[in-house]
Amino acid sequence: MDYIRALFPLSLSGTIFISILLISKSFTGKQFNHQWQYYIWLIVVLRLLIPVTGGWNIMDSLWMQLKELPQHPEVTRQAAVSETKTEEEKKTVESYGLSINKTETGRDQVPQYKEISPSSISIWNHTWGDGDKTTVSALYDKISLFFFSVGMAGFLLKLFLSLLYEHRILKESRLLESEEYQYEFDLIKTQMKVNRKIRLTANRCIRSPMILGIIRPCIVLTDKEIGLQDFKYVVMHELIHFKRKDYLYKLAVQLSLCIHWFNPFVWLMQREINRECEISCDEGVLGRLYNEERFLYGDMLLNSVHVNKGYKKSIIISGLGTGGSRVRERLVCIMNYKKISFIKKAMGGMTAALICLTIFLTGYIRTGIDIYAKDKVETSYLTGSPANQAENISRPLAVMLDNSNKDSSYAGLSNASIIYEAPIEGNVTRFMGIFENYGEMVKIGYIRSSRDYFISLAKEYHAVFAHYGQTFYELDLINQGEIDHISGRVDKIQSPAKYSFLTDNDKKAPYNKYVEGEGVIKDIVDFRYDMDYQDKTGQKFYFLSSGEQVSSKAVSHDTYIYPGNSSGGNAYQQQEACFRYKDGKYIRYQYGSPIKDENTGKEIEVSNVIYQYCTDAVRDEKGYQTFQTIGEENNRVIIFTQGKMIEGTWSRPSETEPAIYKDENGDYIKITPGKTWICVIGTKE
Repeated sequence: MDYIRALFPLSLSGTIFISILLISKSFTGKQFNHQWQYYIWLIVVLRLLIPVTGGWNIMDSLWMQLKELPQHPEVTRQAAVSETKTEEEKKTVESYGLSINKTETGRDQVPQYKEISPSSISIWNHTWGDGDKTTVSALYDKISLFFFSVGMAGFLLKLFLSLLYEHRILKESRLLESEEYQYEFDLIKTQMKVNRKIRLTANRCIRSPMILGIIRPCIVLTDKEIGLQDFKYVVMHELIHFKRKDYLYKLAVQLSLCIHWFNPFVWLMQREINRECEISCDEGVLGRLYNEERFLYGDMLLNSVHVNKGYKKSIIISGLGTGGSRVRERLVCIMNYKKISFIKKAMGGMTAALICLTIFLTGYIRTGIDIYAKDKVETSYLTGSPANQAENISRPLAVMLDNSNKDSSYAGLSNASIIYEAPIEGNVTRFMGIFENYGEMVKIGYIRSSRDYFISLAKEYHAVFAHYGQTFYELDLINQGEIDHISGRVDKIQSPAKYSFLTDNDKKAPYNKYVEGEGVIKDIVDFRYDMDYQDKTGQKFYFLSSGEQVSSKAVSHDTYIYPGNSSGGNAYQQQEACFRYKDGKYIRYQYGSPIKDENTGKEIEVSNVIYQYCTDAVRDEKGYQTFQTIGEENNRVIIFTQGKMIEGTWSRPSETEPAIYKDENGDYIKITPGKTWICVIGTKE
């Protein structure tokens, strides 16, 4: 499948070099002989057939720079507004950081955005159009497979017809019985150092002499009587085709033509190769003749064009004739033939080597559309589970999610690789999901307002931060670009997102906002955010290898574990939060029941649970809190994995680095590959 994905990039790369050779023909045609011009095309043929390049290549690099240029998806969204809100509803909305706008009629309205399906999208690995879950990468694979299949079917058909044609010619040919001609033929073979047994036949239906077959090669002459001298030239010409393995060369050309049948430049290449094949073969003969014999060879060429309604040559047969339209050009080349000097031979060799190196270094686009990355299995940075390279280098999305009451929605939460939970004002907690592969998700939410300590946590992963609303504590962080953000259109946000947010009009604000992955991608492109991890993003987790058990220092824990203790007045206890360990997974419970993903109806389960204790404080009379998410050693952490509990410490030197977890001996704590739930717990709790 990798080769099929490389089809169009290889064709583009080949087109560039075909164009270069065609443009430079006026120069190379004067400097180098036709044999050089014939074989230089073989390099391009191999480029079209073989996807080999260096670890670094120019086209990859240019593509990566091109990705950074601004793109403007022409996608429109229809703005819709809700009905007039009651004073109670307006207060609720304002308490969560959303703005109330006045219309010209004085009616209070909350901005909402209703999705209109985009007609297309050009971001790799994301959905194509509304309601169609086919990814762009999958669509690309299907198109590539279609073009490749058509080409291969055409090649096999042409090959079959050519073999059938050869069989027909051989069947209708007769052995040349003249001992004089056979003796001359054997003498020429000896002089040209051809040791293979080659049959000599004649056929009344062919237009010009030809050589065919690999296993049992055969020279087929026309039935027209020719003199011994012309016979000598004809046989020399055909034996040069045989010695150069032109049969295989033409087979490779036809294969490249069939695979890249949609590319007109490849058809031009084939025409040039066929032209140079015969002219260079003429040169090969002339190099073995005396000067005065050139005219005799030219006369033979004219005489060999047997004018009748016989068979045409097949795609893989080499022969003397090229038809009247090319004979004049070949005669001119014969008359102007000069043996090439050693200096020009050296120049030709160096030029060919330079072209080979240039093609190798130029390469073809691989990383731009992740042709080879799609199936390359690596380990996810966030989960330690198998992930393809394209997904692994893409920045994750951090989404603020509601958890304020029993009716909270958790759409898409089961897709989060990491889930953070931390208390907010009102003695409740809020979630932040860290999502990989979010481009194909159609609904994540409902989404809520941010807090500055969640922004700090999102920076551990170089994540794009999505939220709808905020407090004044993090407003400057967002507006001044301290984090790449996808922000709702609320009061004081300077750069709201255009495409990311959806509104469920069956629910009341502020509990009706969602994000969709495709829209997020459009906004990321529109804002010109980086789409890949920064090189400096450090390693967050250390994972157990397959079959490896948790540290021997870990102790077993109860079936149910409670963040922030099972009693008391903290936010976790108020919501009856706990995790149930079952069959190797931790299932999140709240208010006595497991929470479920609204999209799938599945329970939210993870492989690891982490209690990360942070110094906390209440900021003001509204109850806004703060948590110290950066710190040196000796910050307490408890990790639950495989039914065992490990105590240790966490540290995080700066916001650009992730928090890491170590046991009492200072060794990194290894966790089970899979999803992780991190509860931020105040030290007071």
